[in-house]
Formats: sequence, C-alpha cells, structure tokens
Amino acid sequence: MWLTSDKELVVAHGGYSGEINFGIHADEDNFHTAPNYIFETTLAANREIETNFILPTLEEVICATNKRAFLNIEIKCPENQEIFDKYDMKHAVRKVFEAIQAANMNEYCVVSSFDERALAEMERVSHSEFYQVRTIYLENYYTDIPCLPIEKMITRGDGCNIEVQHLTKEIIDTMHTHGKIVMVWVDCTVTSESYELHKKLMSM
Repeated sequence: MWLTSDKELVVAHGGYSGEINFGIHADEDNFHTAPNYIFETTLAANREIETNFILPTLEEVICATNKRAFLNIEIKCPENQEIFDKYDMKHAVRKVFEAIQAANMNEYCVVSSFDERALAEMERVSHSEFYQVRTIYLENYYTDIPCLPIEKMITRGDGCNIEVQHLTKEIIDTMHTHGKIVMVWVDCTVTSESYELHKKLMSM
C-alpha cells in the first residue's frame, strides 16, 4: 500500500518507486521515463486512472474482511533514494499503525516491507504506543538473491517472508525456535503453485 498525496492509504502495488502502472497506464512501456507517482496523486485521481475496479483504501479492506481473513499489509516505499526523499514514509507508517489499532487488528495481520526503514519505524511507533504490530521482513527481492544468514534473520522483527526455492527445514525450525513467523512467496516464473507444493510446505 501507498500513501496518496491527500494522505489516504491506497492498496495498490505500483512500480518500483511508486509509479502508477495500473489502469490506463498498465500497458505503457514508458511510464518509467515520465512517471506519475501514486503518492503525488490524490486517491480520487488514482481511482480515475484504474478503470477496471475501485482501488480500495486500507481502512476499506480492514472493514470488508472484518477479521475473517489474515492480512499481510505490505508497506511500499520508493526504491530510488531521490524519490524516497519526497515520500512521507513516517506518515504512511503512522497511518497504517492507526488503522490497525483502531480496528484492533493486530492479531489478524502482520506488516511487511522490503524497506527496513519502514519496519524499524513501525517497531518504534508500536513500542512507543504500547500496542504491538508484528513486522515481517521480506527477503529475496528476486529469486536469484540469496537469503540473509539465518543468524541475521532471527534478529529482525517478528519473522521473515522468503521465496519458496530458498525455504529449508533448518530455516523453519530455527525461526520457530526463536518464536518467529515464517511466510513464503512463490515466483511463478520459477515454481508452479500446486496442491502438491502446498502440501509439502505444510508438512515442513
């Protein structure tokens, strides 16, 4: 999710640095050269760009699921440092925290990110407000990127999310021994999701 220019939390993936790559921009090859950014656009304007469905806010998703689903709330941040400097990451984190706290959702969600700064800020806010929001550190931005050493993984937040090709019984057992959560993502260009795969993962 991203913070829009009018300070709404919109659920959208976006480009690597928050470029609008959905709706009428979805098939454009040049959106990186002359991008419009989700966080520099209002919620209403973002919704006008996506013509196939209404982009939801985080609060709307929390309300719709109503604790009937477990949510992995990924905080997106611009990869490019120059663009990151224009993004109000701390305000975005605070808004996510407030949305979770208002709905008393901390037992029904985790907050994840590839950006360690965002998760460190969530941990700081959570500690200062005496309301725990669990943080999950996303590993393996691409499948060919190795995981951090397990000695490092057990020190970060409440758990990890790693690409399935890198998952081992040792990682699972060590993380669980330290009270950590293990989440998995699947690169469908490398691994086919199937009943057999899910059964294997459950058995691990």
